[in-house]
Amino acid sequence: MDILEQAAAELNKESGKTGGKVHVCRCNVRSEEDIQELVTFALEKMGRIDGLVNNAGGQFVSPVENISARGFKAVVETNLLSCFMLSKEVYNRWYGWRKGGEAGC
Repeated sequence: MDILEQAAAELNKESGKTGGKVHVCRCNVRSEEDIQELVTFALEKMGRIDGLVNNAGGQFVSPVENISARGFKAVVETNLLSCFMLSKEVYNRWYGWRKGGEAGC
């Protein structure tokens, strides 16, 4: 968090010229609860979500024969499942609500 907060402070100095604001929120993308908290944080800070960039990812630098099932599962959860969970949460909490869906923010 210290590194992220420092980077946000530096970016906020620059974005102050354009009116932008950088916010920092910790999130384990493999945790559905953390993802829900992240979306709540975003909506509370900015009031809306105009777009989503799902760019979390990771991989073991190893030949496939050396990757365990547990390791492969971690890669799938980080690279695939997390993108699905975050996309779904943003849709349900913001886009779906705006289009007449039952879920709201």
